[in-house]
Amino acid sequence: EEMLRQLNSQSDIEICRSFGWPVKKLKELNVSPDSALQAAIALAFYRLFGRLAATYETVTLTKFRRGRTETCRPASKEMKAFCDAMVAFDRSGRSFKSMEAEHRKTIMNSFRAAAQAHIGYVKKASSGRGVDRHLLALRAPLGFLSNPNEAEKAPGPTVSPLWNDPLFLKSQSWELSTSNNSYLVQGCGCFGTVNPNGFGVGYLTTPAATYFAIESKNDSSLQTTSRQFA
Repeated sequence: EEMLRQLNSQSDIEICRSFGWPVKKLKELNVSPDSALQAAIALAFYRLFGRLAATYETVTLTKFRRGRTETCRPASKEMKAFCDAMVAFDRSGRSFKSMEAEHRKTIMNSFRAAAQAHIGYVKKASSGRGVDRHLLALRAPLGFLSNPNEAEKAPGPTVSPLWNDPLFLKSQSWELSTSNNSYLVQGCGCFGTVNPNGFGVGYLTTPAATYFAIESKNDSSLQTTSRQFA
């Protein structure tokens, strides 16, 4: 009980609600609502830190027997182009409607490209073409398998320079741990950060509103609160 109290005291949780963007309005944009919300999460981080984050998004493998989850990685060159366009818009100090039509078109096209790239990654990951679970199996110790009989037959962890490559390690840091919790009709549902210096974001969109539940740690080295992220 004491340990749970300590863990709870370390969590900085904020709920962000957007009543202007329910699921119906997002679908009217002809993009995946999940992609639109992932773009919002990526942009929030980009506005705070000036860069994209290694981002984990849960994808289900329910079309496969005994399928569980795979990782979608929303960070992409298209997502960066969208964030760059939005930050440039922020700095202009102008309203969206007052911008030249060509500039508005550039921003909208970058958003659609980011959304299209994202849903493509989701479809690939949910079809078994993700990489993260395969990489985990290659580098996991035998004890990772719960069934001792299976562990005896399984090969040992692969030795590879990739496991210590700085870029690979950075890509595993998951500064953003995210999950679409639309199955939780009665509430948003937090999704805790797996990185003590990152954010966990559980989100969903309903006919009435869109919700983000943001969790970070009070002693995070990012020195940014969940409220600022929200």
